[in-house]
Amino acid sequence: LAMVLDKNRVSPQRSPSPSKRTNASSSQFVSENIVGLERWLILTFVTPCLDWMPEWVTPNQISFANAVLVWVVLLLAQGSLEQESHELALVYRVAGGLGMFASMVLDCLDGMQARKTGQCSRLGEVLDHGLDTVSVPISVTAVCIGANMFAHPSDIPCVLGLVNSIHIYNAQLILYYRTGKFIHPDVTTGTEGQFGLALTFVGFGAVEYILKTTGSSMQGHTLLVCLYCCITAVVTTKVLWFYVVRLHPLGCMTPHLIFHCYTMAAMYLYFAGWLDAITFGLLVSAISFRINTPYVIHSIVKTEYGGYDMVCGLLVLASSLDCVGLLKLESILEVIDAAMLHLPLWGTLLSGYKVHVVMGVLSGWVVVQNALLLSKHYNRLVIKAK
Repeated sequence: LAMVLDKNRVSPQRSPSPSKRTNASSSQFVSENIVGLERWLILTFVTPCLDWMPEWVTPNQISFANAVLVWVVLLLAQGSLEQESHELALVYRVAGGLGMFASMVLDCLDGMQARKTGQCSRLGEVLDHGLDTVSVPISVTAVCIGANMFAHPSDIPCVLGLVNSIHIYNAQLILYYRTGKFIHPDVTTGTEGQFGLALTFVGFGAVEYILKTTGSSMQGHTLLVCLYCCITAVVTTKVLWFYVVRLHPLGCMTPHLIFHCYTMAAMYLYFAGWLDAITFGLLVSAISFRINTPYVIHSIVKTEYGGYDMVCGLLVLASSLDCVGLLKLESILEVIDAAMLHLPLWGTLLSGYKVHVVMGVLSGWVVVQNALLLSKHYNRLVIKAK
């Protein structure tokens, strides 16, 4: 479930690409390193789409479409919980599973389209890996919500599996930053992981539908979800250890441990009730996007990066202090509201919405800072990859 690592064993934007367009078979754009289930999935579902794909569709357009799609899947997951009709809830979950499957196809398709049309570029590599920093936790959050995995007693292993997915990607990007290449464990691939997410979405939705429509006890569903989450937590912890033992000899454990501090604070806020499930998923996604995306950019342009963000840390710290009662964010917001009363339509705009305010400020900061970083190095990124 949570083992959505880098989406391909070979970075699609760095794979050798033809200097000009070609009409050869699409199968030639499938890396020889891809084997087993992943190769079958790509040859069966992705290459036919590549044959159909017009050459005027750019790889970056495909990457952006995939980024939008994972948010649609998250909305479908949340919507499935709000449906009183069991049939409609199942439709939402099946649609979410199909959306996850389509995301898998698009995730493979952008790099293959780049090689097919000779449009491989550094900017494409940034978009491919940079957008993954937010699509990974959003995808996992969507499946966890849609399959009711945040409910007790599966909530602890579910949360652990979710944060492990971004811990793994963080470790992978740190190694990429230090060594210039992606290192993959021989456990599963991103394509197989996304396929598993799609099956999970549909499978658990179907089981819940059958149990509810037949009037059966939901205890079996709860035990199955709990077992699934526990297995996921164990496996993702094993994969994380694969990277930890490679980070330590390089002397780059510090930024990885700092990243753990961000996610542990987010976990505390969730289990303390300060955040609900979807807001928790959005928080770790924002943290991943802000901390991990710069690794991709700095790795490509060969500049220094410390692996942390002070503002993100302060916002998470302030939220944690508010949660334990050492800081009163609500009082601060009331003071701001009082100071802004002279403005039209202001009223009590902030009071009573401390979680929304924190998430809004954090999201705005993350988007602006990453956009500024991208614009700073844009001229160096639009150069075609060698």
